Formats: sequence, C-alpha cells, structure tokens
Amino acid sequence: MKDESETETGIPPFSKWKHIGKGTYADVYEVEIMDDDGDTTTTAAIKRCQPHTRGFGLCPSVVREVSSLSWVSAHAGGIPLRSIFLSRHPRGSTVNICMERMEGDMLKFLRTSPQLTVDTVRDIARDLCRCLSVCHSHGIIHRDVKPQNILITDFNNPRATLIDYGICAYEFPRIRSKSRLIQMTDYVQTRWYRAPEVILHDPNYTAA
Repeated sequence: MKDESETETGIPPFSKWKHIGKGTYADVYEVEIMDDDGDTTTTAAIKRCQPHTRGFGLCPSVVREVSSLSWVSAHAGGIPLRSIFLSRHPRGSTVNICMERMEGDMLKFLRTSPQLTVDTVRDIARDLCRCLSVCHSHGIIHRDVKPQNILITDFNNPRATLIDYGICAYEFPRIRSKSRLIQMTDYVQTRWYRAPEVILHDPNYTAA
C-alpha cells in the first residue's frame, strides 16, 4: 500500500497504513487520521474495493456494499462510517470505505473469550437483531451472516454490528412482472451458515 499510495490521488493524509484483512473484492487497512485539532490522531479502518469488472462499469458487489452501508450506518447498530471516497492510480481507481476501527470479529472474540456471561450473549444478540431489523426495514437481505462478518467493538465491553454487504439482495424492487415474482438465487452465503430456505433451494425467500 505504501508504494501505491505515493502515486495515488484522492487519498486523505492518513498515516501508518497496516494491512489487517483481505476478502474477495477488497483489502482492509488500519490507518491513523489526524483530528481537527491537528495534535491527536484517531485509529480507523479502510476497506479498499476494486470497483471495476473487466474494465466495464462498477462491480455490483461494491455498489451493494456502499449503498447498504450508507443506509445501515445511519441507524443504531450500524457500523459508524467516517467517509466514502474514490481514489485514482495508474491501474485504475479504488472505492475507499473509511469506518470505525473495531477490535475484531466474532470468531476471534469467541476464541479469546470462551467464557461468555448471559448478559454478554444477550447484548450481542440484541445488537445483531437491531442491525438486521434496520436492514430489513430498508429491504436489505444480508445473505452472509456469519462470525467473520460480525464485528465486536471492544472485547472487554462487547457491542456487535454486521459488515460485508457485498452479496446482499434488495427485497423492495422484487415487484411482480407478468404476474411472476422475481426469483432469488440460492447460490449465496458461506455454505455452513446458509439459511434453511437457501439450503432447500427456495428461490422465493424474503428478509423474513
């Protein structure tokens, strides 16, 4: 990242880039952002998405990620967004999603905190239900809820939120066309966490 950022335009003056994660369409970095007072810094996370597919148009997963995060982050339970911006470099352009830095995902949290209290389990479940409720109120079907896509703010005082909306679907646009409901694909989600209706190949599943 360091070498590329030297020739990349549109990047704010972030410092101390550290690679902390990688997905199918994106890399995630930890960065430090100078606060308005110019004396202190805040740690944030940046998800850098490659937006183009074979040089033609925007990658649908990036469009879904940006639009869904923008809606959900405005409500309680959504991961706080700092900014979304486009940067350019010799090889093309990159969509950057800057958000609050969380301590880790649910999988890491469970491995480091094997003894969970009833209150902790209840609080995490409530956070996830709240986040899913916001998604469903906007017609968003996440379709990939799993431990790696649940972030925990602080392992000592855990609060949970959902991330990675790249393969989500939208329920509201599924209007009837010629008396037939637009069908959903059943080839979604990490296999071990698929919902029963997806496993059973039901193409008419909904947010419920």
